[in-house]
Amino acid sequence: MDKDNPTAIKYSDPSQNLQNDPNTPTISWTSKDGFSYQKGLRWYFIFMLLVVIVAIVIYLTTKDKITTAVIVVSGIILAVYSSRKPRDVNYSINQYGFKIKDREYKLGNYKSFSIIKHDANNLSIVLTPLKRFLPYAYLYLGDNSQQVIEMVGRILPLEKKNNDFLERLLRYIKI
Repeated sequence: MDKDNPTAIKYSDPSQNLQNDPNTPTISWTSKDGFSYQKGLRWYFIFMLLVVIVAIVIYLTTKDKITTAVIVVSGIILAVYSSRKPRDVNYSINQYGFKIKDREYKLGNYKSFSIIKHDANNLSIVLTPLKRFLPYAYLYLGDNSQQVIEMVGRILPLEKKNNDFLERLLRYIKI
């Protein structure tokens, strides 16, 4: 902590992490690592039909067999991936960082956060990284979502984020 500003967080101190500071309040919860939608055989049939139609249109316009094959294989992989059920994941967070499964992340590596409402009961926090090649972090919230949002809000600014076209499309087709 800074002597002039007792609320300032010293992110560069490696001793300050989720495990080494017993005086830091930590919130822990278990939640799914994503959301699953019920998809029947009809959904998979329509999805693969659309993939084949897109592949045919690409082949007729470009005559490129490799691109066509990549589209078909990508469609198959996406269909298999979308059938995967979300797993239970342990999360924890304190003023220095957060933990997803067994991996720790420092909040000092993120510049802001957004709250995403997936449906009436499911919220997640998306943390925007400072560095270009650092991935976004997704915290899927459980019952104590308000406590987690307040803790992150004390450290990072809330940024209003609208879902882009791809996110809206994926949610619409329930992937």
